[in-house]
Amino acid sequence: MYGNTIKIYSYRIEKLKFMKNLITTSLVLLISVVSYSQDTTLNISPSILYKPIKGDIGFTFATQANITNFQLGNFNDAYGNNSLFMRYYAQEDIAVRIGFGLTSVNKRYQSVDSVSTTLVEWDSTYSRTDFYISPGFEKHMYASQRLDPYIGASINAGKIGRAKMKGVTMVTDTSGTSSGTDQYEVNGTQDGGFLFGVNLVTGFNYFISERLSLGAEYSWGYNVVRTGGNWTQIATNTPVNGTTTSNKQQGAFLTTLSNLGVNSTAGITLSYFFGKPR
Repeated sequence: MYGNTIKIYSYRIEKLKFMKNLITTSLVLLISVVSYSQDTTLNISPSILYKPIKGDIGFTFATQANITNFQLGNFNDAYGNNSLFMRYYAQEDIAVRIGFGLTSVNKRYQSVDSVSTTLVEWDSTYSRTDFYISPGFEKHMYASQRLDPYIGASINAGKIGRAKMKGVTMVTDTSGTSSGTDQYEVNGTQDGGFLFGVNLVTGFNYFISERLSLGAEYSWGYNVVRTGGNWTQIATNTPVNGTTTSNKQQGAFLTTLSNLGVNSTAGITLSYFFGKPR
């Protein structure tokens, strides 16, 4: 009887051990599957601890550095225009890139000069707004954990805004023999233009820390800039004594420049990437 009881207890103990091992094994497998699933979702491997992963977004700036000074500036496109440049990693080795810029030029020149008994004042303004965009893609190749070379292509396009100019010259007699001011005013407009280019790009990023890299880029392609078009100038003369006269002139002046060759970014680029935690 006692023997049968011992056998029953032994069977139950062995069964409990089996269940314990089964539960432990299941937990280990579950943890392994979850860990593997997370790594697969983020596609994390030692080779990309420093580099961007799928879903990361990065911004690139141009640097100007010497021994005593370090400055950050805007990334320059193939035309040398300042632009905000960013990348989105659709895959670990595929990035979509875009650069865009908006430049508003507003200039004013003023001068005052005295010639004998005459005071001459001059006031001139100039304004224009330009827009640029440069979409493209990059194919990144594995070199090391920190070095990230790539090749790609981009399209550069932009609109050069219409220029508006105004100049006013006022002449005043300071001798006291006459009162008032002669005024001569010129108003002008000049059509803007456009720019367009197709470029192959190659470059590299070297990650000095996680998400932070230094790099450089070269591009080769065809770029064309067309400026000008119709222009108009209206000159109005308003003397102290006499009748106001006005003269209008108009015409067309067009310039087209094209280039096939290599362009490089000015200096070293600095990039930082945002995204999922590693």
